[in-house]
Amino acid sequence: LLENMPWYLSRRKLGRVLRRNRNTIYNSVVRKGIFDRIVGAKYLFWTFWYVLIMSLEMHIKNRVALKDKFLVKRLVLQRLLFSEIDVFSEYGSKELEVRIMYDINRTLRLFSFVIPQIISNCYAMVAETQELYDKREKLDWIAVVRPLLASSSWTIVDWFKMQVFGEGVTQLFITKPEVTKLFHNAIEGLVDIQLNNLQEKQLHLYDTMLEEEFSWYESVRYFVNRAYRAFTSRGAIDFLSTMFVTDLVMRRRDMNYEEYRKMQMDIDHLRNIGRRTYKQLRSMKRVFESQHHVATVLNSPNFQEEEKTLPFEVHDFERLVMRDIVFSYHCTTTHPRPPYALNFTDEVVFERGRTYGIIGQNRSGKSTLVKLICKLYQPQMGLITINAMDYRQVKRRSLRNLLSYISQKPYIFPGTIRENILIGNMHATEEEVIAAATAAGIFTFDEMLKQEDEARKIKKIIDRAKRVSSEVSFDQIKTMTQKRIAQLQDEKDKQREQLFQNTQHVAVRFEERKPIRVTVGPSPKKHSSDKPISLSVKPNRVYRQRGPIRLVLEEKVHDEDSLESQQNSLSRERKLEILNMPTRERGANVSGGFAQSIALSRVFLNSKAKLVILDESMSAMDPVKKRTVIYPALMKFIKKHNMTLLLISHDMTCVDYVDQVILLEAGRIAAQGSHHELKRVRSRPYMQMLGAKF
Repeated sequence: LLENMPWYLSRRKLGRVLRRNRNTIYNSVVRKGIFDRIVGAKYLFWTFWYVLIMSLEMHIKNRVALKDKFLVKRLVLQRLLFSEIDVFSEYGSKELEVRIMYDINRTLRLFSFVIPQIISNCYAMVAETQELYDKREKLDWIAVVRPLLASSSWTIVDWFKMQVFGEGVTQLFITKPEVTKLFHNAIEGLVDIQLNNLQEKQLHLYDTMLEEEFSWYESVRYFVNRAYRAFTSRGAIDFLSTMFVTDLVMRRRDMNYEEYRKMQMDIDHLRNIGRRTYKQLRSMKRVFESQHHVATVLNSPNFQEEEKTLPFEVHDFERLVMRDIVFSYHCTTTHPRPPYALNFTDEVVFERGRTYGIIGQNRSGKSTLVKLICKLYQPQMGLITINAMDYRQVKRRSLRNLLSYISQKPYIFPGTIRENILIGNMHATEEEVIAAATAAGIFTFDEMLKQEDEARKIKKIIDRAKRVSSEVSFDQIKTMTQKRIAQLQDEKDKQREQLFQNTQHVAVRFEERKPIRVTVGPSPKKHSSDKPISLSVKPNRVYRQRGPIRLVLEEKVHDEDSLESQQNSLSRERKLEILNMPTRERGANVSGGFAQSIALSRVFLNSKAKLVILDESMSAMDPVKKRTVIYPALMKFIKKHNMTLLLISHDMTCVDYVDQVILLEAGRIAAQGSHHELKRVRSRPYMQMLGAKF
């Protein structure tokens, strides 16, 4: 479009005018010794105009390309969010964004810049060639061929040099990848290196690389390459060849230097256009590969299409049945291959209003079973039905509206604790958030907030000391800080001692008739030499002992009422302060137990869910907190809303709270039934999980 407009709106035509004006100014100064201010002012004006047109054109192209980039990136994000769970498993979290953005940028550059530039260059080559052809009486074949011969000659010389002396000095030895990798391995594997006495071996590897680097061949190669680069950078051969051809053409065509320079500049410009076009055509192959990667991501399997094709939606939960399930993470299409994550012929039934405990050892298939229920994966063989509907024909959106799922390592989003809890119900009120956080035991972590407050106070003391007087040395500040830290530690130890002395009872529950040894006395320190007393306890009884006691099994003595009373004693302002505490990505600034409490709060907010799945979601919490805070609140919440609860755990104490136990063993159903039923029939796998020996 611009090429068909007047010359002052075409970059190519305007560029030709600028080259000629510049040549005129140069020859006027060289030949006549006169600088024409009018021509110089025109040259400066048209230069500004040229820059304005070029900037406007590039700005429009960049804005369009940037918008396209974000649109394509949104498409990729959309595919990622709705993809099958293992489609992007080969990418890391950062690697995916970097690789996809690299491919997107190259793809969009192909359509926004490369192809239009190739078309523009081809048009410019035709137009420039036509103009040179119209002046063919002034052209000389030597002037046309000289640039081609020069570039070809240098290409041959570079190839010969590379064959004999290598590619040249590309990197210093100290920054080479091999050396960097050696230091990286030394840092990452320092413990193993020291424990296995591999220090000398690592030094030997470094010495070997050093000897190779300073061999006589490498020295000669580096010297020749440096000399070659220094010689070519001077441009002596190019200068002499240019002057020789200039003199020859000027005598052959009887022209002055100004006319020759105009002709040579047009020839060089045409050659540069051809070189750029050749490079762009070569790069198109790599760009097409990137475009293929982007297309593969955009065409990846996802379940958005299910909303249009699948016939069933579920709005309530009554009964879920799993029968003859076979699933493997190693499969070709629909045919599973060993090892099987799940392979059972039994029937597993989950009914509304009941609680289930799914237990088993590591790699027994517990989490895989849950992923099939959540429809993150599809079984290769077998049948799953929900409310008598085939699971494969049920839309995932409607199914997941009924689910409330918490994993062992829940994802904590950057923001605040309140914002992470609101994921369970974005429309919850402040009172509902506080109630959910209380039920999940979040306010039992108030001690952590106190420590943060003390840390902030220490920082304020240091900052105030720095501002008040510059005479306070770093050592004095360090001493003040250490004293304050020691004071805080003493206060913490006193609180623990006071808690121990105030302990009035410990409740111990046993399922078997076994003796337990305890040491009774007012203080374990004074009576540590007392003989233990053997008590024979009966099953399912709670025994209380007045005064402090210490278990021989080295289990910590807690005041079970302290956690609940601690939460109740907190003021509303303090609770809001805890809820407004910032969280970092992946919960980097909170402990594992605190992260699980935050995620569990989402369950207590989502009262519309009908199926609650807790996959090892309390594994990092201490037993007292689970027994006194979490389980009572959870069971009350489940019963109130008539929900179905699936507890997946290694902790066998969960069997006290569930109606039915499902024991998995190597992907098979080893036992099913209530806790008392399995004990009564003496199920061997179940009794082994309880710790019985055969």
